[in-house]
Amino acid sequence: MARLVKQRYLANATLHGYSKEALSGSILEEAPFPEVLVTKAYSADRKTLDLVVYNGKEAGVFKLGFESLIPGQQYSVSTGGSVAANGAGKAFIDAEINRRTQIILQPIE
Repeated sequence: MARLVKQRYLANATLHGYSKEALSGSILEEAPFPEVLVTKAYSADRKTLDLVVYNGKEAGVFKLGFESLIPGQQYSVSTGGSVAANGAGKAFIDAEINRRTQIILQPIE
């Protein structure tokens, strides 16, 4: 963990807010808790979003919301299908989650 976090990162984030880089790019904005447990939501290139989620008590289909997407951009969803970001850069998918589920949201070029 120490290799991933810069010196005084938490203190700086608390005092001054997160950096512009940390706040840009695709973000998982909505997931129903405790029905969906998010263990990873990471974007290495600020375009593709790599998620790992688990279901809570029961498996099912759950609505996930994303923001800070490219407005109007079509995105592929690794679990099947695609979704388009609206004019505000938001999109929603219905994801089937059963145990560990990896979902990759990636712009279609």
